[in-house]
Amino acid sequence: MIWFVFFSLPLCFVVAWVASQKGPSGIGSFLLSFLLIPLSGLLAATAVLAHDEAHWIERNRGYTAATGQHCCGPQDCYRVPADLFYEDGNVITFLPTQQKFRRGSKGTYLSETNDWWICKGVQLPGLRYPPAVCLFYPFHSQ
Repeated sequence: MIWFVFFSLPLCFVVAWVASQKGPSGIGSFLLSFLLIPLSGLLAATAVLAHDEAHWIERNRGYTAATGQHCCGPQDCYRVPADLFYEDGNVITFLPTQQKFRRGSKGTYLSETNDWWICKGVQLPGLRYPPAVCLFYPFHSQ
């Protein structure tokens, strides 16, 4: 976020200076620069942070699927509401696809954020959610 302040404010001043060279009609450009440049930077930063929510999964090579490959790449893992899971002892069912995961086996891990997460596989036609390659369950679940 520091980079945003570091680069957008000087850019605002440059645009303001150019606008002031145009005379009174440049005031609109001056005000517009103070609104649009920081807003666009903020939107870009938000997109980066949203994508980075699953960095803890992407970074840990120990998180592997049952196939042995790493659970996810960029934008493959995302937070999922708790009501999409059914727990029966050590078995967790991902309800949209009816997949069953067993605690303690490859592809099923304790979440580091205390939320439910899945790492998606290839999207299949007719399913709202793609099949899960890996599942991360919160500490407070059974």
